[in-house]
Amino acid sequence: MSSLSLLDRIDRGSARSLGRGNQSAETIESILDHLRRMLNTRQGHALVAPDYGMPDFTGFAQSPEARRAIQNAIWESIRRYEPRFKKVQINNLETDHLELRFEIVATLASDPKNVPIRFETRVESSGLIHIE
Repeated sequence: MSSLSLLDRIDRGSARSLGRGNQSAETIESILDHLRRMLNTRQGHALVAPDYGMPDFTGFAQSPEARRAIQNAIWESIRRYEPRFKKVQINNLETDHLELRFEIVATLASDPKNVPIRFETRVESSGLIHIE
């Protein structure tokens, strides 16, 4: 049995993985997976953090106010619950009548070069959010 605490073992494992060339790709994939889960969780469904996730936007109207509300909710969720990102921006993209589209632009907090990472986000009228 290890004499190190769980947090120390996790930290030590993270420090070892920094030397691997695909660490950034693994980190980005992990973040993408977390964003998909978080943005498709409705607020109030995570017992330990009632504000985790997104408000219910089912049947949202295609209005500028609704678009801003969704854009702000995405930004706020990422700001609060994805600490591996910094300098997060949510940009509007051209949309059709069935869904809203946004671009998430951020840098990894662990990246000293601050190279931006971009994800396209589609919000269906059902409230389902796709991130690619």
